[in-house]
Amino acid sequence: MLKERNKNLIKLMKASIATLILGVTVFAINGHTILPLEKQKMEKLQETEIPTEYTKVASGGRNSFAIDTNGNLWGWGNNSSGQLGDGTTTDRTIPVQIKQGTKFSDISAGSHSLAIDIDGNLWGWGNNSGGQLGDGTITDKTTPIQIKEETKFSEISAGAYHSLAIDMDGNLWAWGNNNRGQLGDKTTIRRAKPVQISIGTKFSKISAGAYHSLAIDIDGNLWTWGHNPYNALGTTAEEEQTIPVKVKEGTKFSEISAGHYTSAAIDIDGNLWSWGSNSYRRNRKWINQNTNNTSPNKARNKV
Repeated sequence: MLKERNKNLIKLMKASIATLILGVTVFAINGHTILPLEKQKMEKLQETEIPTEYTKVASGGRNSFAIDTNGNLWGWGNNSSGQLGDGTTTDRTIPVQIKQGTKFSDISAGSHSLAIDIDGNLWGWGNNSGGQLGDGTITDKTTPIQIKEETKFSEISAGAYHSLAIDMDGNLWAWGNNNRGQLGDKTTIRRAKPVQISIGTKFSKISAGAYHSLAIDIDGNLWTWGHNPYNALGTTAEEEQTIPVKVKEGTKFSEISAGHYTSAAIDIDGNLWSWGSNSYRRNRKWINQNTNNTSPNKARNKV
């Protein structure tokens, strides 16, 4: 009897340690802390122990995801629109496994969630008010649904209410809210299913912000489109762009990130560039100025 009790105690301790480790990650990314384990409903704990080694992470508005070394997907945090994909709208203070039996290679989180499995299939769940799940509806989904089943994907990015993806052939796809031209299809019409964005080039990287989008083509050229307050697109024109426009020609880029009204990129030489709103001095540490950056500005140090 004592031996059995000790065995259960060890199992509980291991789960607690894993939760504590993950709690630090959540605090660092989202500014939220994990509730003490004894305050949680123990019946929510799964038989499988929570892993402690991961290969991918993503943080949404108030929720987080991680893919472990075995390809299993885990989520925790706010779940008001089903964005954790566990079949409920119950917030989770410890990680829960999503779509058990499926192995994943990539994850992206916004108001909704997108993931690619190891076979290149694209899945989406959560908030769908802008059609950002790409299933032809505007109904929220609490479990993953497959998007564009006939196509295999390599890259994904979940914005505030729109989605971007690159298929295995380098084609760019976009869907969801489009009130600011953030889909890049020459319109401001909402798309509840993926539409291909054809500008005569193949793409390798994408990033969906709140209302604008960034992409890098296979030659390293940087493209931007969508909402352009504070010149978040880095173009000389201040108006919105409903099709991708090339920015900082002559410079080749390798990484990009689109924020709310800001954008950042790393070129192939390791230089950091940023542009857009600087109202909260988002770039002050790197760019020695307090005004908005209307075009890409190089940081003082390489990254």
